[in-house]
Amino acid sequence: MVVTRSPISRQAVGAAASALRNGRLVILPTETLYGVAVSAQSEQAVSMLRDLITVYSGAPAVFPAMTWHAPDVAAVLAAAPGLRADHTRAFVRLAPGPVRFEIEGMGVTASRRLGVVPGVLDTADGSFSVRVPDHAVTSGVIASSGVPVILERLSVLGLGAGRDLPDGIAERASVLGIAHILDDGPTRFGLPSTTIRLHALGGYTVASAGAYEERYIRKKMERTLLFVCTGNTCRSPMAEAIARDLLSRAGDASTRVISAGVTAADGAPMTPEAREALVGMGIDPGRHRSRNADRALIDSAEHVFTMTRSHLRAVEAVGGAGKAMLLDPEGGDVPDPIGGPVEEYRDTALRLRTMIERRLIDIGALPPGGTA
Repeated sequence: MVVTRSPISRQAVGAAASALRNGRLVILPTETLYGVAVSAQSEQAVSMLRDLITVYSGAPAVFPAMTWHAPDVAAVLAAAPGLRADHTRAFVRLAPGPVRFEIEGMGVTASRRLGVVPGVLDTADGSFSVRVPDHAVTSGVIASSGVPVILERLSVLGLGAGRDLPDGIAERASVLGIAHILDDGPTRFGLPSTTIRLHALGGYTVASAGAYEERYIRKKMERTLLFVCTGNTCRSPMAEAIARDLLSRAGDASTRVISAGVTAADGAPMTPEAREALVGMGIDPGRHRSRNADRALIDSAEHVFTMTRSHLRAVEAVGGAGKAMLLDPEGGDVPDPIGGPVEEYRDTALRLRTMIERRLIDIGALPPGGTA
């Protein structure tokens, strides 16, 4: 039994990583709670951990799947290829951190790619759980180990609540067959991770709150896309409706889409021709009222897409530099159909849809294949 206390050296990190690689049990700190870690590739280590859980928590009829603690987000994306764009964004926004992700439909694929013991990660419904700890010591151990690591809370082994290590931990852990303990003092949160379920058809639900409240999760996941034209009665409101439709079909409930005009007066409706063009495409025009693209609106947006270069310059002049770009990926302007026949509006709407889909793919709001 080896106990290393803070400050934890690089040598201690390497020794703990080696113990995991060799199928031993290790107690590690995280930003949430301390946990007992094992390699998910070691059948002996997994069996030992399960035996200890049985002794202290009672023998379950079926062992529940455990949570993979990944070294970084890149490792998660490699183990779960084809992850939906909105789910990838959840990892980018919330990991590393005190968030446990339940990913539907990826359990078997992830288990095979990671080479773990069958039934350790994948569940009967095809999902698996993963978390990326935000703790430098434990992240270093996991990365150095070179094996997929699972952690179980100390409480399931009767070793305290997990915020810190109890007195006599070395003697008690030695009896349990634990090889190494890294003691970095009280954890930052002292609470379990918040669990988010990423649904196979898109979107997410907060399954249980923990270190992060649900309102914090939703705030982190929100983003605003702003489309800008001149008067905000033709091109940009059509773009707004089209983008909202594409995102809705993709199951994205976290993106807010708005539009504005660089010289717009507040309160004007969408032109009848624009509404007709959208309805003809099966898109709900909504109850649009024009607004001006002021500094506050631009500041609220994560991405701003303009119809022309002159619109782009106007947006950049009021603080949009770095987040604003032409809607056309080819760098062209979108001509204004105002005053033209409804056919011109239809052509413009169809062109807008193609450009918007490409831009949404570029920013990760849609998967590479789009919504088709």
